[in-house]
Amino acid sequence: MNKKRFRRMKEQMVPSDAVRAELGEKMEAAQAAPKSNFLVKRVLPIAASLLLVIGGTAGVLVYRQLNRGAAPTAPQSGKIAGLPVKQALLSDMPGDASSMDMRIAIFGVRDFFEQELGGFVIARVTGTKAIAAAQDDFAGAGRQEATLEVIEWLYQTDAQAPAKITLTQNLLGGCTLEQQTNLLRKGGVYLLPLAQYEGQYSVMFDLEVLFEVDEQGKLFSHSSIEAFAAYDGKPYAALQEDVNQLLLNEPLLKSAPRFARVLKEGMPLAVVTVIGEAVEQPETMTYLQEVRVGKILEGELPGTCVLTVYSGEEKLLQTGAQYLMFVNEYEDEAQAVTRSLESNRAAKINADGTITPLTEDWNCFSTLAGKTVDEIAQLIK
Repeated sequence: MNKKRFRRMKEQMVPSDAVRAELGEKMEAAQAAPKSNFLVKRVLPIAASLLLVIGGTAGVLVYRQLNRGAAPTAPQSGKIAGLPVKQALLSDMPGDASSMDMRIAIFGVRDFFEQELGGFVIARVTGTKAIAAAQDDFAGAGRQEATLEVIEWLYQTDAQAPAKITLTQNLLGGCTLEQQTNLLRKGGVYLLPLAQYEGQYSVMFDLEVLFEVDEQGKLFSHSSIEAFAAYDGKPYAALQEDVNQLLLNEPLLKSAPRFARVLKEGMPLAVVTVIGEAVEQPETMTYLQEVRVGKILEGELPGTCVLTVYSGEEKLLQTGAQYLMFVNEYEDEAQAVTRSLESNRAAKINADGTITPLTEDWNCFSTLAGKTVDEIAQLIK
């Protein structure tokens, strides 16, 4: 590896003295707590997650959670503190029609995972700068790039857990310098749900909620959404505990978020065998296919039914083949039930019993490829 490139990578991994001090306090708390103290069980896993990398004559402390996609670590001592927080709501900040179109209906922490959370961090903002607007930005809104030093990874979806990250935000509010915006503040501490696309980070739902830690170590959500506002004034550990509990109760949110999201919609999920030839419906670019219903994992279906398949000119289902699929049901004005299939909610069952998603893009079975129907049924339970 090029020496200059290695030096740059090494520099990017070195936390500041402030972050080192916060990590040091956590390690001291773990060592000093008596065995009878319940904090021992809560703090020791964090100390075990610290990776010490020695390079040259200097020790480089790199904090990361080692297990891929691991459940978040236990809440810490609560000594982490940010800036005084102005308790302004994101919903009260001015925005034009284009920014309003970008809002997503969310109702709680679970929605982070259903929308494929890329990571959850406690981080301190070390720098901010305005950057040029992109073509897909809100009209005239502008953007900000922020650099952050990670205090702790509460959750991660892959092996990467950098000590420093850079992310971008689109501006909401702030017509004058004195007005509140959704942009991260230099020196502030935040609990951030992160989206990751092509290696670039952004803050999830920062038009609806922005968890900021004040100078007393307490949270403020900047949100009018009841489930998020419930954390206002609480220690940041309250949110951390809920994230942990959610993953313990619903492991599918971590291993197969798209599948978990569709499962929540309540559609029947079943193994079907195609028994009829396709009947074209040219006016709607669909075709009708009769199937025999086998094992039902969720919901109810009749023994045989006719599916409307939306696939354009391509015939997705093969006569005689077996599939695991979610079946969409709806009633017309005469209460006649129509059942249909969307290609990204189905997988073919192979000769060895494993499944292969029917489509490559955005299929809800993508992260379950290679599993058997019985294994998926067990995951649901």
